[in-house]
Amino acid sequence: FNRGFLRLARIDWQSPAGLPDKIMRYASVHPVKDWDDLRRRLAEDRRCFGFFHPALPDEPLIFVEIALTREIATEIQPLLDPASEVIDPGDADTAMFYSINNALDGLRGISFGNFLLKQVLGELAAEMPRLKHYVTLSPLPRFAERLDLLLAGGIEEWSVERVDALLSDLAPTLTKPVATDSPSAALRQLLATCDSAFEPLLRAPLARLALLYITALKRSPGVCCDPVAAFHLANGAVLERINVFADRSDKGMGQSYGVMVNYRYDPEQVVANHEAFVQEGRIVMSRSLQREFDRYVGA
Repeated sequence: FNRGFLRLARIDWQSPAGLPDKIMRYASVHPVKDWDDLRRRLAEDRRCFGFFHPALPDEPLIFVEIALTREIATEIQPLLDPASEVIDPGDADTAMFYSINNALDGLRGISFGNFLLKQVLGELAAEMPRLKHYVTLSPLPRFAERLDLLLAGGIEEWSVERVDALLSDLAPTLTKPVATDSPSAALRQLLATCDSAFEPLLRAPLARLALLYITALKRSPGVCCDPVAAFHLANGAVLERINVFADRSDKGMGQSYGVMVNYRYDPEQVVANHEAFVQEGRIVMSRSLQREFDRYVGA
């Protein structure tokens, strides 16, 4: 399975050998619900590319799903809606990478994702030179688990008092509905209620703590806490935007309280961004996130 043997191919509704059916079976990030769902994901304003190997010519090893849109998407449900409008690909200015799936369990330890993304970026640029933005809408699969631990005081370098200080400007609104003076404790209680009426109160603290999670919490020294974030940042992406309640599915709420992230790929900057992250541990962010980081997380 040397990279040199891999062949990139587009998968669409007319692809042979039951490939659309395999996309339905192997899609794990956002499972395909039915044939209408699959048909929409392979429509004219969608792209699906996979890597194939001569030893398994009819089996995608890994594939990426892309939506061509008129703007950067900040919620996943509209992209997955089988009844959504199909737009003219020529009108799109953005390629939204919303799902990368490893198809075969036996190859999960072999990373093809970085090669796949780089080659697909080139294919899209050649096919549609009008595209201006190459952006992901990515999950934070361990955020809820780590946030629960953080708010419970279970992360040594981030005591509850330190988290309370990080959220101090939000304390008046967070603590008003509950009987506590601690914004961390208030946030724990509000999240536990699962009450959508509290969503306006939760947006700012969830966004700030997601930024903390991506940039400051580590699995080990120098290792980003979130595997999806580590993948995109190591590939040279920009941390573009944090989207709260972007995935309201049971899976999305369970793994990240609905938070998703836009990572932006600028073909002219990916090498420099990659080197900054890998060699210096520095994350390149959008200006708005950099301001938020400098004011609160990095202070």
